[in-house]
Amino acid sequence: MSSGTLANGVYWVEYRGGETMTPSIEVRQAFFGAECEARAAAAGEECLNDIFVLADPYREIEDLPFAADVYLTVADSTSLRSYWITPDELRTVRASSPSDPAPDNFGFSSFPWKMTVQGGQITRFEQIWVP
Repeated sequence: MSSGTLANGVYWVEYRGGETMTPSIEVRQAFFGAECEARAAAAGEECLNDIFVLADPYREIEDLPFAADVYLTVADSTSLRSYWITPDELRTVRASSPSDPAPDNFGFSSFPWKMTVQGGQITRFEQIWVP
């Protein structure tokens, strides 16, 4: 388990579960646009869909808390929509099935997340639909 703080900013992460208010995440470096093309070419890969994510290095963090008023969304691969949920619901949909208000046929997808950190807390945790 790694821990520590992150500077204020926006990060590309993989969500691995964890506790309700302290998710287990892997922080990765992502590149877009011209930088995507250059970094992918340097790695001998392609910049697909204008996103190139480095597999290594990454940082595991398990103690960075959600803010009490975190803006948290999940992406639905069936409808291609995003839905606002709570940290409790995030744990529920990842572990089993969504609550009754969820859309029919909704299921958790392992798409990446765009995470915003302010003042040592996660203030936004938005799942990104990627093809």
